[in-house]
Amino acid sequence: MVKYTADEKFFTARTNFSLSFPQAIGKQVVILYNSADPGTYTPNSLFLLYAASLGFVIIGALPIGYVVYNFFASD
Repeated sequence: MVKYTADEKFFTARTNFSLSFPQAIGKQVVILYNSADPGTYTPNSLFLLYAASLGFVIIGALPIGYVVYNFFASD
């Protein structure tokens, strides 16, 4: 469960952070929330924020690496 305040309003929400962002009970964590909709939030974790983007970059780089490797290794 996450409890936080935004724009002088108090929010409480159930989460599944325990699976992807385990924390001790009672520990304070930094979350990121949408200022237009403060009920929308995510934990401030580099892995959770950038994992999908990094995966797409790696998958996109594989064909380029294959072509470059075959171009230079074709001797």
